Amino acid sequence: MPYTRVGATADIFLVSRGDEPRLFEEKASCPSISPDGRWIAYSSPGSGTSSVFVRPIEGDGKWQVSPDLGGYPRWSADGRRLFYIDIGSTKRPLMAVDVVPGDIFSAGPPEVVIENLSAAFVTATAPAVNWDVAPAGDRFAFVEFESRGQSAAQIEVALNWTQNLDLESE
Repeated sequence: MPYTRVGATADIFLVSRGDEPRLFEEKASCPSISPDGRWIAYSSPGSGTSSVFVRPIEGDGKWQVSPDLGGYPRWSADGRRLFYIDIGSTKRPLMAVDVVPGDIFSAGPPEVVIENLSAAFVTATAPAVNWDVAPAGDRFAFVEFESRGQSAAQIEVALNWTQNLDLESE
């Protein structure tokens, strides 16, 4: 299980049950494990600017997926597509690359999936990722925000919500 530790820099660590966390990648965030458990996609300024990279969980190798600025990667459920947000464009398009299965990571050229996310969605949330892709890879969930004169966010807390569950019907 990867996680991002935020300190002077953001670093990705891997942790397994019963083991101590081990450093996976320095100065990186937003890790996403491929469905087959072989690869981790993440955001890192490894090329000098923030881009999306893929590395095997075990072994060597590192591939840059986003040719320009990119971040917040997420895999399709079958592992054959990798989605990310083009953070170099003011429109912040959602991009995808087709992934070729094999022992060495291989991906096709990026293509635009959704042209403009910046008008309605928060897309700069590093080191957290605030969106996800449905298993079929055809639907996406984003955290939406409103900027119409709101001066403060409102938080609603539900107390004792478990009392309303109908646990006997299961």
